[in-house]
Amino acid sequence: MSRKDQRLLMEKLGALIIKPSLGFGTIAELRNKIAHTYPNESEKQAEILNEVFSSGDNLLEGFNSLLN
Repeated sequence: MSRKDQRLLMEKLGALIIKPSLGFGTIAELRNKIAHTYPNESEKQAEILNEVFSSGDNLLEGFNSLLN
């Protein structure tokens, strides 16, 4: 079972302490896109970095909720 499948199952079962509404699944998928984008794909890199930037608020909100 992939990490994504595990996360989806945990969300379905209510076993995650991280609220799905914070978008950590999306952030994980963006991380994977970054990891599999190569230097010669500059247009694709820019697109993914823009997605990451727009998800930054969710990441910070989730991080702060885990600290409290």
